[in-house]
Formats: sequence, C-alpha cells, structure tokens
Amino acid sequence: MASFYATSTTTSSISVIVSGMDSSFPRTRYFRWYRNGSLVNTTTSSPYASSKTYTYSGLSAGTSYSLMVKIYDSDNATLFSTLSTYASTSAASPVISSFTVSQTSVGSYTARCSWSGSNIAYGSSYTITVSGWVKASGTTSGSGSVNITLDYFQQYTATLQITSSGRTVSKSYTFTMTAPVIPALSSFYVSPVSGSLNVSCSWGITNNKSSVTTEVRADVSSPSNYQTSGYRKGYYSYSTTSSTITFDKSGTFYVWINLFNNSEYVGTIIRTVTTSLSKPSLWYWTQSELNAFANKGDITALTRTRWNEFLSQINLAISFCNSARGSGLSTITSGQMMGTDKIMYATSFSAVCQKLNAVCSSSNVTGCGISSVSTGGTIYGYYFTNLSAALNRAINTM
Repeated sequence: MASFYATSTTTSSISVIVSGMDSSFPRTRYFRWYRNGSLVNTTTSSPYASSKTYTYSGLSAGTSYSLMVKIYDSDNATLFSTLSTYASTSAASPVISSFTVSQTSVGSYTARCSWSGSNIAYGSSYTITVSGWVKASGTTSGSGSVNITLDYFQQYTATLQITSSGRTVSKSYTFTMTAPVIPALSSFYVSPVSGSLNVSCSWGITNNKSSVTTEVRADVSSPSNYQTSGYRKGYYSYSTTSSTITFDKSGTFYVWINLFNNSEYVGTIIRTVTTSLSKPSLWYWTQSELNAFANKGDITALTRTRWNEFLSQINLAISFCNSARGSGLSTITSGQMMGTDKIMYATSFSAVCQKLNAVCSSSNVTGCGISSVSTGGTIYGYYFTNLSAALNRAINTM
C-alpha cells in the first residue's frame, strides 16, 4: 500500500515521498501535487517505479501545510486513493540585527544593553555575559533592553546570546565604562603684597563645579595634616579663585590650599611665601592745614579724606609695631569720617588719641598728651599737631 509523508524541511520548502507503489506497473504514472487544497504541479514517474519524490518550494518559514497527491495512469484513471499529510517548514533562524551597550552616565557603574532582531519568537531566552560572567538573563522577542552593573571603569566586551526555536545566535559589543570626572587643583600661586603683611593668592581648578569648595591655610612650620594644621585664612565657594590673606607679622610662612568636592577632601597644593612690612613714613600736615590749626586759616582745610589718611598711617604703624615687636595692638576700626559727616565726634577723636598713646607706650616714647575729649568739648588745633608728633616719635623708634 502506498504511503505519503514528508522526508525533510527547510525554512522555505518541504520534501515529500510517495513510497510503496507496485514496482511491476509497466506504464508511466502521473502525480498531481496539492498544497492547502490547490493544485501546484504535475509530474510523472517512469514505468516500474516504486516511489516518487517531490519538493514543495516557495513556502513560508515555520508554517504548517496540508499536502495531498493524486496519482493517475496515462488514461487518466485513478491508481490510488488520494494520499495526504501535514507538514511544517522549519522556523527561520533568529537574527540579532543590533546590540549596543552604553554607560548610563559618566562615573556610573551601570550600563544599558539594548538589542533588536528578527525571527525571534516571543518568549525566546537570552543571556548577556561580560568577561565570562552572566550579567543578565530572561526572555525576549524582537527587541529588548536591560541594565547591567559592572565593577570597574575600563573597557569591556559584552556578548548577547538568544535562543529561539532551538536555534542560538550571538552578537558581541565592546564598550568603555568611564570614571567620574573629579575636580582637581591645577595651580596655586602666592605673592606678597609689597610693603604689607598681605599675600595675594590665586588658584586654578580643573572640572570645577558647584559642589567644590576650597580653603587656604597657613603656618610658620610645614603642616603635618593639611586639613587641621595651621590657621584657616579663608574658605571659598567654587566661583572664587583668588583672594588676599593677611598675616600679623613679617616672616616666611607655609601657605597651602585644600580642595573639597561634596565636602570630601580631594587634594592640596602647598607653597612658601615671605612677608616683609615696610616701615611707615613720617606724617606731615600740609601748610594750609598747619595754618588752620594755628587759627590762621580756614578750618575746612582739614578734609575728611586727609583725616582718614592720617588714621590709616596710624594703623600702618600699629601693624609694623606688631610685626616687629609682637605688641598685639589692635588697629583703629572707628574714628573715620564718612562722606556725610560734618562734625568730628568727641568719642571717636578720643578713641584715636588713646590708640596712639598705646602705640607710643609700646615704642617707649611720649604720647600725644591727650587722653580724651568730653562730649561738647573743644578740639583745639594743636591737638592735631600733637597727634602727628607723637606718631612720628613712635615711627622713629621702629
């Protein structure tokens, strides 16, 4: 009895055979091949043939078909009952058309894997391996994505493997995990301001950002701990890259800058600087001022500006005295005349007299002879010449 069945399949064809035919039949046989009920071809076999093969082509991958064959002789007489079978083409091989891996952000240990492909059946399995370690696995269809975590900032090669309908394909991608961009000090310059105890500082920061802060510290000896040794001279935000710091005496100092990012210590640059305070010059009133003091001129000859300059000269003398002798005197912080002042207040004038007397005492010279002026009292012209004379006596001993 004749049999009809599939012998092999591809993604686009099914090969079949009719076997078990009478090999003594001396005439030609005619075979009419049907697919899903439609005639697709007619072929013949030689006399005495016991079998006949045929291949259905142009089929769709992974599809089931109803196949049928009818066999006739040359007189168009049916030789067998209709033979039929069902067969399916092979599923198409999965294809990974793209596979990429990228770091989610600079400095992150997370990378995003994305892929797409074709002929990948729903629920197909996938694995992603990096350096031999499985970093992700699951099921996928035509496309997918997943995050993976890595341990170092370096170059990697990831491999995606997909198994669909018993077939496995893979694709690799090489990528780099980039370390975070860390702010760093690029430069630090210190320069003494001539004739003063001030030091001008400036610095550069690479990869600067709002989370950055800096501090300038100083000491007479080399620091044993950059963050705690010495004295903090200034603390600054990321937008500040220069400042002037002040010392209380002349000498050679270690000055260093610390950089922090999100309050975490990053690095230090250290320098040395030598300060040298110039001895202040003697003070001289102008002739018009002296005439005014002697009641020979207009008292307005002494301007607010000149009075304030005189106070600045006293402060220079105090700073030099502190630097040279370690006197520890504080500078004048009141007594200056502002732009709206039209009178000199007794309390302010008295404070200046007392401060100058302290400078003279530290210099072992006679003071100005004025201790205070009462509110409503008179400030005589010779008070001013006494003040300048006392200041000059102190300066001459420095």
